[in-house]
Amino acid sequence: MKEITRKRKDVLCLIAGSGPLKEKLQRKIDDSQLDDQVKLKGFVTNEQVCLLMNACDIFVLPSLSESFGIVQVEALACGKPVVATRNGGSEEIIISEEYGYLVETRNAMQLAEKIIQALDKNWNEKVIREYASNFTWEKISKEIVSIYDDLKEGIHE
Repeated sequence: MKEITRKRKDVLCLIAGSGPLKEKLQRKIDDSQLDDQVKLKGFVTNEQVCLLMNACDIFVLPSLSESFGIVQVEALACGKPVVATRNGGSEEIIISEEYGYLVETRNAMQLAEKIIQALDKNWNEKVIREYASNFTWEKISKEIVSIYDDLKEGIHE
């Protein structure tokens, strides 16, 4: 965020969730003098997540590892582009720059660059929402059943 605020003053980063690193993260925010640009929301309810997703311009998931990252699909379903790290799961979701950007983990400068790029881009929210509709439980379960059917047929051949 320090790098981002050097180039843009109109940004606010909201970090939702709670965990053991909250105090350390707050100290880092204070030490970097980013109190006005970064706010720790702590635990948020499902209703609050919905409000935050719809209020944001972009969604950022800079995690070191993810299995699937349902939160990214939730952001996409709100028509929001995602900036995420290549963390094992995000690559399965952000498959095109029509939906967001991927960056290497632990590369703060690349992350900052892509966030700025995402903030400056005019995204097609309709295309993003349509893409997110591929991740419904019904569609995913049909794909899983199809895989099992294919495996079962291979056993009987």
